[in-house]
Amino acid sequence: NLKETVTSHLETLTLHPIGNQDHSKPVNDLASAVLTRYKLLGMNEDLEEVIAYYREELALPPHGHPDRSMSFNNLADALLTQFQQSVRMGDLEEAI
Repeated sequence: NLKETVTSHLETLTLHPIGNQDHSKPVNDLASAVLTRYKLLGMNEDLEEVIAYYREELALPPHGHPDRSMSFNNLADALLTQFQQSVRMGDLEEAI
């Protein structure tokens, strides 16, 4: 059940607060689950939530860390999806 999956990832995230060395994975897992929900239900607030999680994830590793490239890619993909829905140039420019 997708609702249970999202809830479970939220609970996992509370066990790994910001500052915890393992915080990035639960953020990414939660963002992925909410993105799946967005793709199934099409609720714009889900996509906004996904973008916020990916921005948080991007802010975690220091510059030069190998995980940053994946974080940039995830955020860019979500922003591109948002642009395709909203046609806001700011979303496309940030994705690029």
